[in-house]
Amino acid sequence: MRQFIHTQLVFAEVRRQEIAVERALRRERIFRDQNNPLDIYDDIDLYKRFMFRRASIFYLTDLLQIDLQPKSNQTLIVAPILQLLCALRFYATRSFQIVVGDSTAALSQPTVSRTICRVSLSLAKRINEYIKYPTNQHVLNESRVKFYEIAEFPKVTGVIDCTHICIQKPHEHEYAYVDRSSNHSINVQAVCDNKGKFIDVVAKWPGSTHDARILRESKLGKKFMDGTFKGLLIGDSGYPCFRWLLTPYLNPTTASQHRYNIFLRKTRVIIKQVFGRWKRRFHLLHGEIRMTPERTCTLVAACAVLHNLAIQLNDGDMDENPIENDENDNEDIAAENNFQFRDDFALRHF
Repeated sequence: MRQFIHTQLVFAEVRRQEIAVERALRRERIFRDQNNPLDIYDDIDLYKRFMFRRASIFYLTDLLQIDLQPKSNQTLIVAPILQLLCALRFYATRSFQIVVGDSTAALSQPTVSRTICRVSLSLAKRINEYIKYPTNQHVLNESRVKFYEIAEFPKVTGVIDCTHICIQKPHEHEYAYVDRSSNHSINVQAVCDNKGKFIDVVAKWPGSTHDARILRESKLGKKFMDGTFKGLLIGDSGYPCFRWLLTPYLNPTTASQHRYNIFLRKTRVIIKQVFGRWKRRFHLLHGEIRMTPERTCTLVAACAVLHNLAIQLNDGDMDENPIENDENDNEDIAAENNFQFRDDFALRHF
């Protein structure tokens, strides 16, 4: 009897060990938070919805952590990473309804609106940190070399142009926001380097404002005028011609002037490509933004900062780069007294 009981105990112990091994080998169940996009989407779907990869989202969250940290007296506390995801989804779609429909943290539409405003302000206030014209001579020399490799146009350190961001009809000063295409818009001036990064962005002028006025009254234009900034910009014929800003000939008459125009256009196309990538990544900028001009300018600044951060994080666009229509090539403006400098430049280099 004792032998029988002993045998049964041995068999029971062996069985317990077998069950323990089976449990150890069995795949552990993973419980996912259905309200957290980082849990329910893989890397590809995450990028399609938020236009940033997982590692970049974590980096941006750490960057904005202090500004997005919930206050203790808030009734609804939303984690900073979910606030960022709400904003990124809105920038990618320009629709509050889609953001809410995606059930990002199961937030209401008013909460999403406040969250997007908070994230946008946090990004926009960093514009001078992530978007600035280079003053280091080594950086300027490297930029000249890289631009020359594009189309053999010498001495270039930046390309300047303006693009219009459509907005809904504002309640105040409506006429000032009507642009050449009879749309209501914000006229945004931008300068990019050879890598496609913004090195200057001005987003505050109504759509009717001429490109030349934006440049003249911008900090960038004033610092080039007083000699603080060094280098050479190229732009279209909507800008005046300066020693630091070269524009194309409207009616070239010599072979060197024709070659000058060709190489300038080939180099200047980079800013059109940048605008195309920028507006496709942040679809918010591609259609009509149904907000006040002031809030729209904040959103534009936020998207400009994110554009540079995406390049810094090597989080580039997966698709080909569309090119914007060249809106200003046929628009002339008085070039003051610098045509002779342009003639000498074209003759010397082309």
